[in-house]
Amino acid sequence: MLPDYLKKYESLDLEAFIVANKAGWPQLEWNLGSFPFPIRYIDPATYRGQEFTRDMIALNEKAYGEKMAAPAWTFANFGTIGAGITGGFLSHGLPVSKFSMVGNIWDPHTAHDWTMLVDPEYEGRGLASITLGYALQAASDKQYFSFIAQTDNSSINLYLKLPHELSILAYGFVHTRRNSLLLKTKIPEQPFATVVKSSMPEAVLSHYPIAREKLPDGHAFWMPAKNHQLWLDLNEHLLTGDHFALSACCTEGKQIYLLVTRSAT
Repeated sequence: MLPDYLKKYESLDLEAFIVANKAGWPQLEWNLGSFPFPIRYIDPATYRGQEFTRDMIALNEKAYGEKMAAPAWTFANFGTIGAGITGGFLSHGLPVSKFSMVGNIWDPHTAHDWTMLVDPEYEGRGLASITLGYALQAASDKQYFSFIAQTDNSSINLYLKLPHELSILAYGFVHTRRNSLLLKTKIPEQPFATVVKSSMPEAVLSHYPIAREKLPDGHAFWMPAKNHQLWLDLNEHLLTGDHFALSACCTEGKQIYLLVTRSAT
């Protein structure tokens, strides 16, 4: 029986799945010992795992379109990588959300979120929150969690629910969209329940200056999501050792703003 804070999901008949190298199952089972949903473990090296790959490809294409979707070999081989896992939720037996994570070979204490998505037909039903919580619970033997998000994508709001600071490590990447941010945060205790029960922080627009042609002085300021040059300037500050973190967001018309806090220099 699901706890009260998950009652709204009962009609979805949810079951979790995880695709991973079988050698990693004991650690995952330990991390997920208190997880409230039933979990289906899948060995990607088996015929069953290969069949399940087709379902993940179909979900990926629904979310991103055929041209943007990852190729079949990605899902066929991802779970066989020692540090790689793919997980998510099934609703009535079919996958409706998914995350993929890899270990950071330069930092053994960090899990990196490679992708996270929800079936467009199921958006607005809270699946993103429980999928992020699931990913963090699966990685709870690590200390930190890193991910890439685009500054103009409202899905970044999901990560602002995390209780610890979202440190910005870099901006702009050749292999993704140019407005991509690499962020890192500490994995909270009891990750699943913490994420699902938390809400996005709020901030008042008028309380902080808005960056327009240059980064404002001071501890906190609003950053226009689509001002590429300002984000490049911020990246130059990162290279010199300045520290920035996402703290909150708000919407002005169709423009998303991200509140960025800067440590004192």
